Amino acid sequence: MDSHQIPFETQMSTEGFDTMFFLAIFVKQNCLIRKMRYDTEYQVMKYFIGFLLTLFSFALGASDLPRLISTAPSITETVKYLGGEKSLVGVSNFCNIDDSITRVGSAITPNFEKMVSLSPTKILALKTVNSTLEKSLNKLSLSYVSLAFNSLDDILESVKSIGNEIGGDAPKKANDFAMEIKSELNPIKEVIEKKYLWVISSEENNGMISKVMVAGTGTHYHQIIKLLGFYTPKGILPNYHSLSLEQIIKMKPDYIFVSTPGNIGPAEFEAMKTSWLKTSILDAVKNKKVYFFKGDEFVVPGTSILSMIKKIKGAISAP
Repeated sequence: MDSHQIPFETQMSTEGFDTMFFLAIFVKQNCLIRKMRYDTEYQVMKYFIGFLLTLFSFALGASDLPRLISTAPSITETVKYLGGEKSLVGVSNFCNIDDSITRVGSAITPNFEKMVSLSPTKILALKTVNSTLEKSLNKLSLSYVSLAFNSLDDILESVKSIGNEIGGDAPKKANDFAMEIKSELNPIKEVIEKKYLWVISSEENNGMISKVMVAGTGTHYHQIIKLLGFYTPKGILPNYHSLSLEQIIKMKPDYIFVSTPGNIGPAEFEAMKTSWLKTSILDAVKNKKVYFFKGDEFVVPGTSILSMIKKIKGAISAP
């Protein structure tokens, strides 16, 4: 039968079949394309969700860090030494640290409004004689730990307490610090029973020393020097007190240690040294046993006392 003789219904059926066939192929290909696109989108979404979960886990880790406020340079120094700087959300106005960290006054003049706004988990409060800091923190229901830095024992105990507040490997670092301090503090044979004087400031008159402020018994200076073998002369009182030149002469110290902050200018430091060296009425000056130290480790009683001890020993043993 010729094609022109094919019934109309049969031609429509054949053409419809062809159409359906091509439509089926189109749909199949489209589905494959959509599946590929879906698989790609699925993979991208999977990696994106994984990325978000990673960020979330880091956020959770960060939130586990304590939020600490330091009220003194010695405390901030210790926190940094123990690796807890990221936990600091507030520090005192006198702390040597990044300016981006909020300043909260000091242990003597704290800014409680700022402290509260920082939502701290713990305030590292410096224990001082005249401070009402702890009473105020109690009234505000702010959690704190009281830390003393007067004696060597105080420092070691405070370093341990701060390490516990930081957590992680900080407690181990605190313990290692204590062990190293103790290993450094062995008596030096040549200074055993030699009388000493530790001077933290001085006044001059006619180019000579006329009055000094000394570190007495109960201070970390006293404990460190005593453990190195020195003897405390009669007339040295507890804590910090002043002495006249006449009183120093009567004490007859064999060694005199003079410490100054690190920010003192070179000219001022040299002028101070010259005044001491001119006070030749003192045996320690005549015998060249006056040692001058410049640096924050000699005025900030924190973990930097380790450096202080090493420098003292180095100066004494130097020819």
